[in-house]
Amino acid sequence: MSTYQFRIAIEGAEPPVWRKVEVPDRITFHQLHLVLQRCFQWKDYHLYKFELPGVGDVMRLHEGVVTEDDTVFDAREQLIDPYMEPGLRFRYVYDFGDYWEHVVDLEGIDPLGEARSPVVTAFSGESMIEDCGGPGGYDRVMRALADPSDPEHRELKEWARLMMPDRFSAESANAEMDEMLYFPRAAYEAVRLERSDAGEGGPRVSLRDVVDSFDYQSDTLAAYVDLDAGEVRMLELDESVGRLYERSVAEYEACESLMLPRP
Repeated sequence: MSTYQFRIAIEGAEPPVWRKVEVPDRITFHQLHLVLQRCFQWKDYHLYKFELPGVGDVMRLHEGVVTEDDTVFDAREQLIDPYMEPGLRFRYVYDFGDYWEHVVDLEGIDPLGEARSPVVTAFSGESMIEDCGGPGGYDRVMRALADPSDPEHRELKEWARLMMPDRFSAESANAEMDEMLYFPRAAYEAVRLERSDAGEGGPRVSLRDVVDSFDYQSDTLAAYVDLDAGEVRMLELDESVGRLYERSVAEYEACESLMLPRP
């Protein structure tokens, strides 16, 4: 197992806003998207995409993006590992209206890393406001908030009270990711496991993955076996996480399954 060490900076943010975060291997680009959402306190309301060198618009939520060579990628199924090389720089774009560009630098790879939860190790700058018009709009809002004589001050003050994220805390972010983004080898969302087919008996499930799943369950995550695909999957139990809960429940209800006992 490996651990990837990323530095992610919001393009055009003044003063600079960046996070350094370590993430485990064998996660999808969609799972990396979830990590970045929590690192910058975005609300996951909008579409996103990753842009990798030489690949173009690689992938985004809900649908694959067709590149010039007609290759279709899906962030929910594509593991990040084949693309991770020392010195890699790529981009993550969130909200195609505000168009928040994040520059992602892979600063290191620890081949002996065993962490299964993302961890923020360093940061600079406060998280920005959703739906404010991107970095330029954010600057305008902050100037108006700091100037009581600005005609928009009162209106923006009330809007910002509802939209402004809490002061960023690496400790709080790490605790949240440890609870909600713990990535077992047995897949959080749609990661294909190594398995062998059992002929007419259907796919076989790795006993190791079944055993491992007992350590990965929590108050908000349960494990089950997708008997159709031969995969151990995690089921989100907390309705407050919105579309993550809806997606995992839909996947669970769509397959023949065996719920694993909870420790």
